[in-house]
Amino acid sequence: YIVRALPVTHTVEAMGFVISRGSPTVAFSGDTGPTELFWEELNHLPRLDALFIEVSFPNSLQGIADASLHFTPQSLDKELKKLNRADLPVFLYHLKPAFIATIEREIADLRRPNLRGLRNDELIEIPGGAAEQWLMRGTHGLPSRGRHEAPGEISYSAVIGR
Repeated sequence: YIVRALPVTHTVEAMGFVISRGSPTVAFSGDTGPTELFWEELNHLPRLDALFIEVSFPNSLQGIADASLHFTPQSLDKELKKLNRADLPVFLYHLKPAFIATIEREIADLRRPNLRGLRNDELIEIPGGAAEQWLMRGTHGLPSRGRHEAPGEISYSAVIGR
């Protein structure tokens, strides 16, 4: 694997990551609010098969999201316009447990078929060329293995390549 850390904008020092293994490449935003360098770097990648990005609050809490440098569905929608890969599969995590249903409704209202939230212990398989094939095939739940997330918090696992 090749892992590259990229600075993102947050209330404390934070990093996003681009992870490659041969040809499949995925990016993880980490905790971030609106940012520039992360998108510039992703746009220069020769290949990107999936993006995992946080969305923490519903649109009604945009002020809190702005102050804490996190995304709401509406601010994420605006931010994703900086990415030059309109059909890229985008997986959402870090949804605050009290707002999951609201955030999911607001994401659906965006009408972006490439966006979807992740569930606890969900496995996302990312074979080479996943951007063209869409990743939904091959997802299934796995039993929890004692992770440390808060009750109801979204966690994820990803398998890169085959």
